[in-house]
Amino acid sequence: MQSASAGALEAAIRARIAIDARAREIALQIEGKLVQIDYDNEILYVEFLNGSAHVRKNVERTPDLRMKGNVLELGKFLISDQTADVEIDGDEELLDQFRKIFKPSLSAENVAKRARSTAEYGVAAARSALEGLASEITGQNNKERQDQLDELSEQVRNLQTQVEVLERRLKDLEER
Repeated sequence: MQSASAGALEAAIRARIAIDARAREIALQIEGKLVQIDYDNEILYVEFLNGSAHVRKNVERTPDLRMKGNVLELGKFLISDQTADVEIDGDEELLDQFRKIFKPSLSAENVAKRARSTAEYGVAAARSALEGLASEITGQNNKERQDQLDELSEQVRNLQTQVEVLERRLKDLEER
């Protein structure tokens, strides 16, 4: 169980380092640092060497940082900003950097740009569909279809309102 946990933890950290430039940068910054993770009466040590993480069951030196808690609380603590029942002892800066390795690096600016372009595309597609329906309805002069068009128009207005709310929320996030 412990060797499986060590392998899984090492694989998870190495995967984050491989796919996330920020995690790679952090791994290089904390070169030579040792983190002890004490969970459910088991202890693992994470050492950063050559821009990579190595997880071991035993080491002969004192860790720079110790974390203790159950697996769920430690996981919650590492990947989120939620408070958790985890005991911490050691280098606070190392703790902050270690946690950043586990968190996805999201740029608020990129998220905002993608959300805006997706919202604009969605509204444009809805308008185009409504214009096509309006053209068809105008030619047939059908009351039932006109009611459908009115309902669709109302839905697009609601969608546009929601997009504006999301844009304001994204703008607030960017300003933080």
